[in-house]
Amino acid sequence: MSRSSSPSKFDTLHAASAPRQPVAAKHSSRRRTFPVAVAVAGATLIGAASVAWHWRRHAELALGSPAALSLAPMEARILAAAQREPANPKPYLELGEEYAASSRPASAVWAYSEAAARAPADGALRLKLAMSLRQLGYPESAEAMLRSMIGQPGDAAREARLELSDLLLSTGHPESALAVLKSMGLDAELARGRACEAEGELAAAERSYRRVGEAGDAAGSERLARLELAAGRPDAAGQALRSLTDSKSGSTVDLPLVAQVESAAGTRQGLDAALRTLLRAAQQQPRNAEIYYQAALVFLKEGDRKAGLAQLERAVILDSHHVAARGKLAEVLQASGQVARAHRERAAYYELREQPDRSLSELQRARAAGYPDDLERTLMAARTASELEQLPAAVKEAEEGLKRHPGDPNLMLQLGLLYQHPLGASRSALERLCRDWMTRDPAAGAPYWLRGKLEVTGSHLDEAIRLFQTACAKEPNRADFCTSLGAAYIVQGTATSMRLARPWLEQAVALNPGLSAPHRLLGKVLEQAGDLEGARRQYLQSLDLQPDQAGVYNSLAQLCARLKNPTAVRLFADLVRSQEARTSEHKSLERRVRVRPGDVAARMELARLLIREGQLTTARNHLERAAESGPAVPQARQALAAVERLLRVQNG
Repeated sequence: MSRSSSPSKFDTLHAASAPRQPVAAKHSSRRRTFPVAVAVAGATLIGAASVAWHWRRHAELALGSPAALSLAPMEARILAAAQREPANPKPYLELGEEYAASSRPASAVWAYSEAAARAPADGALRLKLAMSLRQLGYPESAEAMLRSMIGQPGDAAREARLELSDLLLSTGHPESALAVLKSMGLDAELARGRACEAEGELAAAERSYRRVGEAGDAAGSERLARLELAAGRPDAAGQALRSLTDSKSGSTVDLPLVAQVESAAGTRQGLDAALRTLLRAAQQQPRNAEIYYQAALVFLKEGDRKAGLAQLERAVILDSHHVAARGKLAEVLQASGQVARAHRERAAYYELREQPDRSLSELQRARAAGYPDDLERTLMAARTASELEQLPAAVKEAEEGLKRHPGDPNLMLQLGLLYQHPLGASRSALERLCRDWMTRDPAAGAPYWLRGKLEVTGSHLDEAIRLFQTACAKEPNRADFCTSLGAAYIVQGTATSMRLARPWLEQAVALNPGLSAPHRLLGKVLEQAGDLEGARRQYLQSLDLQPDQAGVYNSLAQLCARLKNPTAVRLFADLVRSQEARTSEHKSLERRVRVRPGDVAARMELARLLIREGQLTTARNHLERAAESGPAVPQARQALAAVERLLRVQNG
């Protein structure tokens, strides 16, 4: 059904959307509009983002150490109110709301725990605390708290049931979710439908969604449309969407879903309608990669590979982690004869699917096929080989790449980090690399930083500190250099060295608030200095950025004991135990999979663990690989089908 020879590929966005333009004219020019709309909107927003980033970066670099510890006005105001009324839960509730809204789950957990300690009978507070624990990545703790609430009277118990059912779905227990919802009425019908769909009871799910839609809730009609579409019934899906459009609820219809339904039949009329719908969606959400991915699928159905390729490239630019777009892009590039690029895209696809061994193979094929950006490919290949614990291969890749790209700082840095590994190379190799780097670029701080890290591992702290000081002097705006210097002072362990560590860690936090390590180390320094509240804030900010730190939870539990908050002590002590238990199992299984990618049993075990933790996408990636070959294929495929249903319910 190819029409790639058509003289017009889409007109301008203005022409396509002008009210006076006849429908036929819009139709004839639609293909040029989509890429142009994307390019104009994308370029404008990317440009604005670039300016904003440079402005923020300039502002960050202007910060001095005091700014690293200063409280935001909102936070300072609320904490001051809490100090004035120590028994009042409201300031902590307000603080928890602010933290939750700004994606700071660990801080939200602390604030809600403080509020709950002051109002233990307040079910709404406990509900918020449970939801924050789930967001933090501790579904077991959240489940226990929600179960303790569902037998209580009031609206909080009803909300706890709904939240618990959703949590159970996200951790692979749809049958338990249905049991929780059993005694609830029509207000839980949507949740029941989701649980039935996840369980594979599609007829029951359809009935529930239909009842919700007929009651005037747009979510029921949308869920029904997605269910019918997944079942291969586009006409029924279209009917569900028409009922939503005809209703007087005023709800906005999800345009990408409408386009999927329109294109599902595969007719020319349906495909044309789908592209018009997606163009409207792109005008509303020009940065939504999924829209361009869906447009690519429509073009490819029409046989227009060139237009499809353009949309896939745009989708990947907007979202480099869009797995489906990466995989389809590799497929289309291969069919178009762009073999080297196809291998590179497939490498990215496999990396996103938790298959670094296949990613490395594709990167090697990309090099053999003459991939033009050899530097980027080399960096990724060396990193991937290192992740697979193939240290000699990683070193060889980086060394050979450096011969082709002499003096490249990114390659020298990667090679230096590889040399630091006990299996990577000798100390002399790292010293030669650093001397060469210092000669090539006297202003670079990285070679001194690499040497300093080597001296730390050898317990030569005075020399390490001298090297880190040189690195910071040469590149004072590097947060990682400042962090390493502060950490080296802490390792020295004297009262003087702890005082010297503080300004460097404060500078690291000011330069890059998004790094977890300087917050954690600064918390340690502040705690020893007697600033317990300051230490608490830094520990929590470290956990906001990296929640899986058992040691930081332990420090927080001890700190909260000193601050006389027994509720927080129990809470963080529970998280310590939970994190320690799963970290050991995680590391063992991940290493087995990394070292032996074909170990189906390990992948199955890891997938089950990930499902329990609510990491469904990663679990699916491992199950897909496990389902490819071996005696466990039927079991893996059954588990994969269950996870796919859970993901459809979760993402729909």
